[in-house]
Amino acid sequence: MASIWETNFVVTDVETTGSDPKLHRITEIGCVTVRSGLIAEKYTTLANPHQAIPEFIQKMTGITDAMVRRAPEFVDAIPGIKAMFRKPDTIFVAHNSEFDYRFVKASFERAGYMFECDKLCSLKLARKLLPTDIKKNVGSLANFFGIPIISRHRALDDAEATAYILLELLNIAENEYDISTTAELLDFQNRTQRTFKPKEEALSKLAVSADDFPYGQGLLIFRNANDDVLFVSKSNNLRASVVRMLVKAENQSNKISNMISATDSVDYLECASDLHLELDYFRILNESSPSFNIIPPINGTGDIAKSIDEPKLEALKSIQNLENLLGKDFIKKITESISPKQEVCKDIAVVINDDEHKYLCDVFLISDGNLHFHKTIGKKAELSEIHQQIDLMQKTQNGDTDAVEWEIISKWLDKRRNQSTVIELKGKDLQYIAKSLEKAIRS
Repeated sequence: MASIWETNFVVTDVETTGSDPKLHRITEIGCVTVRSGLIAEKYTTLANPHQAIPEFIQKMTGITDAMVRRAPEFVDAIPGIKAMFRKPDTIFVAHNSEFDYRFVKASFERAGYMFECDKLCSLKLARKLLPTDIKKNVGSLANFFGIPIISRHRALDDAEATAYILLELLNIAENEYDISTTAELLDFQNRTQRTFKPKEEALSKLAVSADDFPYGQGLLIFRNANDDVLFVSKSNNLRASVVRMLVKAENQSNKISNMISATDSVDYLECASDLHLELDYFRILNESSPSFNIIPPINGTGDIAKSIDEPKLEALKSIQNLENLLGKDFIKKITESISPKQEVCKDIAVVINDDEHKYLCDVFLISDGNLHFHKTIGKKAELSEIHQQIDLMQKTQNGDTDAVEWEIISKWLDKRRNQSTVIELKGKDLQYIAKSLEKAIRS
């Protein structure tokens, strides 16, 4: 079977009227394709279940009887769903995959169609790959990996969050368990997992104290006696990762156990944002070629705007049928992600709202597709430094783009798009830019 990075994973989430696919029906389905480390395609639609949605489910999902009363029949959604699964060796992925798969299969069969596909369960993978003290529901995993979810218990948002969780789990499976093919991954999810603990003398030699590490996000860097980098691990909480890997040192793979035994020192690089985390991770991997890491693929295209083809047009038509039910803002949000776009501007300012600190935001300046500047500021802060940086950026541009850095930034932009305001800087005067920035920051 293909490499995990060449496989077509279709991450699927369904909202339903209940838990039994024989008695209950799908009210909404969302599908997100993961391929080559990217979110490649998306599809969503409501579906008329022709039965009442229990009140507690309406409250949980926000999907009401009125919303689905004029929604398409499920059979009308089948062409759009089948288009997502059209590639050979496509894998059906869901969090607790048996639930979603049974509903999709039963819905196809009621419409007179067959649905058969290999299944990958992101819940099973998370239980195998992550510490036991971490809750494994989608919301908790999204928080653990720093993945935003805009509308919890809506099919497309949950499917997209699960898709980003899958990408994180694929990286762990490859780097910590040497899983490189989809066949190995499918086998791994159902296999009884043996865990390893480094030898006590290896842990005593390191004498690591969690108090020496901050709570922030960053990279743990493991080195041997010659100061060669053996392994680099991404972390959203450096101190918690040290406790898991070197203090408790439980539930390790054999590879990570051997890596720790070969380690003579551990240090860290704290990162100012999740974008810095990704950029620094790839920089160190490429500079040091750690023997225990596998460098994940980078396409180097920065093409987050996908072209639209006939199957996507079917999907778009199904979505647009819902405009009267859900409003133009919802339709705009969905259709923009699958509509053809012009060439992406690589000179931009990005303002990211901070969900935890409502009076703060992060400002990123991207020049020629490369990170030029970043600062966390208050929403009422004075903005002259940012204006000066934009002026400097425009004066020093040379048109050279680091393809790998732009690819990383593009993926980050796609993940953060619902939390961010993106302002194109190319060809704009400073007065326009200043007004646009102030509006985005103050709001």
